[in-house]
Amino acid sequence: MSAECRINVLEYLGAVLGLSVFMGVGWLYLLSLTGMSSLQSINYPFVPLVLAVVLTVVVHEGTHAVIAKILGAKKIKAGIFKYGAYVAVEDPLPRDKWVIVALAPLIISPITLLLAYLSGGIFRDTLIQASIINFVGSSGDIVLVLFSLTTSRDTLIRDEGAAIVYRGKCPDMSRARKIRALAPAGLALFLMLTIVLPILMFAAQFSLQRADRAKEILQDKGTMTVDLFGLVEARASLVDTPSGKVISYTAEPKPLYFALALLVSLIAGYIGWLAEKRRVREQK
Repeated sequence: MSAECRINVLEYLGAVLGLSVFMGVGWLYLLSLTGMSSLQSINYPFVPLVLAVVLTVVVHEGTHAVIAKILGAKKIKAGIFKYGAYVAVEDPLPRDKWVIVALAPLIISPITLLLAYLSGGIFRDTLIQASIINFVGSSGDIVLVLFSLTTSRDTLIRDEGAAIVYRGKCPDMSRARKIRALAPAGLALFLMLTIVLPILMFAAQFSLQRADRAKEILQDKGTMTVDLFGLVEARASLVDTPSGKVISYTAEPKPLYFALALLVSLIAGYIGWLAEKRRVREQK
């Protein structure tokens, strides 16, 4: 008699959010390399965002449904739960087919990015943001795939939307420790980019404004920079405006800061892995 077990994605919500941070940072870096990180519709920035959310939900979940149908599923239903929309495939699929269904929406992001490159205005910005939302939103699918790949090929998987039911070989739950470590790792990276980095950038700009002979150097060279521990560089420049010359201040992180942020996130993930390992050992 084959075993049957269930994994609820909400039990790994922290890991999903942690992975989404890494995926979001990676995709934004790709956008910066392609020169598509800036938006054109600056006068109405929320319109493309709302359109992108609606477009992503429909196309992402629709892709799950279409691919599942192509691969033999007959009973498919859509729904909404606390954390978003889902498509449930009530007909069990062999593991490899289910993995294809789960990962299929990832192809949407490069396609929307290509379409954005060929367009402009609100349509371009909508597609760029849709590519980000779709890629980040696939983190839950990827977490479940990581579990599913530890089962055998003949294991049947029934997707209930917020939970996955396995009939056959159950997933290797020791992988849960590694997956749960994504939660503190992602949180650390998020804090390094949204809290620590702005503080360092402000400190660099402040030290620039307080630097000795700042005005004299600007008048002489037109620009002045301050390096804060090799992590952040602040720059002051004289800019011509209709009302005369004004000083413009900017700051940006240096490669060393990103390396430090990654190191901190890895340490946080390792600590989380050790804590989860200890918790599992105490339960035995």
